[in-house]
Amino acid sequence: MLYGPQVINENDAVPFENAVSVVNENLSVYIELQGSISAEAELGKIKRKIDEFKKQKERMEKNINASGYREKVPSHIQQDNDAKLASLLQELLSLEEAACHIESRTRQ
Repeated sequence: MLYGPQVINENDAVPFENAVSVVNENLSVYIELQGSISAEAELGKIKRKIDEFKKQKERMEKNINASGYREKVPSHIQQDNDAKLASLLQELLSLEEAACHIESRTRQ
């Protein structure tokens, strides 16, 4: 159990009693579950975010893969869209890892 704020890096074990909130592709916040906060509720929130991010990803990929996109869209906008998609994919990966973490903890 963590007492007070602690910084952990990507190679550290995630504390057992913690839920995770993905802030962005570079930052996740682990929150100690206490009282009325349940792992199941946190998992539900994360799964809703995953669904939302998957829809955003599908929309972006549809636009990027549209016929004539590479020819008609200015290169700086293409680069921005590619960066946004990469960031979205990283955040999606972080959310999926967070969901797996909570699911594995609730099975124990």
